[in-house]
Amino acid sequence: MIEVIFTIIFVITVFVIGILAKRILYINEHVQSIENELYIFNDNFEAIKSIDKTSDFDLGSGHLYE
Repeated sequence: MIEVIFTIIFVITVFVIGILAKRILYINEHVQSIENELYIFNDNFEAIKSIDKTSDFDLGSGHLYE
């Protein structure tokens, strides 16, 4: 009977440790990765918007399609 009680306590302990480890390690890693990708995307998007606003491209005499 004592083996069954210790087995149940062991299984519950391992289960709780697994749940906590998954929550701490798995979710935080992905949140940080997603926030990093959003930051990079926003920087690229702002760079594209600033290029559109300050375009100094002129069609001159040396243009390819002349």
